[in-house]
Amino acid sequence: PKSFLKIENYPLYFFPLKTFSNFKEIEEIILVIPEREKKNVLKEIKEFKIDKKIKVIEGGKERIDSLKNGLSKAKGDTVLIHDVSRPFVPEDLIKRVLKAKGDVVVPFLRVYDTAVYDFEILKREKIRLIQTPQKINKKILLKAIKRSKGKVYTDESTMIKEVLNIKPKYIKGSMIDFKITYPEDINFLKLVWKGLYKPLIGSGYDIHKLVEGRKLYLGGIYIPYKKGALGHSDGDSLIHSIVDAILGAIGEGDIGKHFPDTDPRWKNVRSEIFLKKCKEMLERKNIIIGNIDSIIFLEEPKLGKYKERIRKNIARILNIKEEKISVKAKTFEGIGIIGKKMAVASHSICLLFQKTFPPFSSTLKTRS
Repeated sequence: PKSFLKIENYPLYFFPLKTFSNFKEIEEIILVIPEREKKNVLKEIKEFKIDKKIKVIEGGKERIDSLKNGLSKAKGDTVLIHDVSRPFVPEDLIKRVLKAKGDVVVPFLRVYDTAVYDFEILKREKIRLIQTPQKINKKILLKAIKRSKGKVYTDESTMIKEVLNIKPKYIKGSMIDFKITYPEDINFLKLVWKGLYKPLIGSGYDIHKLVEGRKLYLGGIYIPYKKGALGHSDGDSLIHSIVDAILGAIGEGDIGKHFPDTDPRWKNVRSEIFLKKCKEMLERKNIIIGNIDSIIFLEEPKLGKYKERIRKNIARILNIKEEKISVKAKTFEGIGIIGKKMAVASHSICLLFQKTFPPFSSTLKTRS
């Protein structure tokens, strides 16, 4: 099904799901899906870590059957109904739908091209292209469903108008809220996606002296060893290199600018704090992480059995998929201060993507 088409390793339904979850006014989200997809969707939603209560409900044979199933679990007096095949619904449109008064609020687009039906030219100023989300009083919607007697409708507002004669309140829709219906729409969707984000690349390097009496942390994971990294914080060179790479990519200087070693707040703290601060910066700037590639330079101990734990921990801190993180370890074959077991160093490169189209607010944060 088109709702499960993947973009940047995310199913299509994720994008509107994440956008709606940004609204405090929306108390719950009900996702109605085919029964065969339920197990996989529940797993994916858990990975998304969206801070909103989400109910996953099995759909029915027809749209109206799925609608009834979803409404049976809805608690509020008013519902927003949205087609997940409209993945890039702008936050601005949702705000205007929520703000508009009326029992049935419907966004629409006007027709600008010449419209012909059965060889007759239609008055395009009379034509409305109906969109979602539609805000509807739940009692009215349930009443309309009951009176529809199983007739198939392609959207709820037309059903309500036909069976209850209640005219919707129409508000201006959005071109970005386009619907995926035909195969060629998928190509358009990919073009829009590429145009919405510009790539940002950053590089970071960090080195710390190894001394006795200190613990060794890499990527937030404790590595048992007789020496640890000397530093103002915990001396985690891997996290420090990732922080520098991210800050460099977004034009925010380096780790010393944001977390100087002259500030007592950062004395002996775990470097995970710095990475979380970077994550918050990315969220504020509507930037997502494409991938991070890191190399740790350390003569001993060998890091083979720790690399996967390190990778998972960095992914956890940044709330991204593990496949977006690469961690490699190299020795210096006895050469230089690293080869002589006097220091540990790390080098990281990150690829980020920044939203470039203003009306399309962030549906993604730091995951991609």
